[in-house]
Amino acid sequence: MNLSSFLSTSTFVIAALVILFAVGAFAYYRLFKRRQGGSNASKGRNHRSGSNDKGRYDNAQPNQQLYVGNLPFRSSDDDLYDMFYDYGDIVEARVIRDRRSGRSKGFGFITFEEQEAATQALEMHQRDCEGRVLVVRYAKPPA
Repeated sequence: MNLSSFLSTSTFVIAALVILFAVGAFAYYRLFKRRQGGSNASKGRNHRSGSNDKGRYDNAQPNQQLYVGNLPFRSSDDDLYDMFYDYGDIVEARVIRDRRSGRSKGFGFITFEEQEAATQALEMHQRDCEGRVLVVRYAKPPA
């Protein structure tokens, strides 16, 4: 190995390391900035209005449809129907599934015939279902 090939190889390695370092530093900066809420909060991209806002379904108006979250992934539409059958007449019980795999996404919607039945069914909130704590709230209409 002569001196000129050694210098060109070492120059290439040093240049590659500098590029890798720059890319890594940029990625770390973006991650840190995102955790601090830097760019999203200042550009109005933050979808939550305040620190006490817990999510999309917390302040929904009372209606006949309920959001049921944190369902076991084995849950089917029939399982969801059976969980809420005692509260009143059910129009529809639907567990949301992944389009590709067909696997449950862990949440669903249940629609009662009467709004009073939906209000009574809210007592299922924080109940245990196969080792998972259910989240039951009024559903918001699709955005």
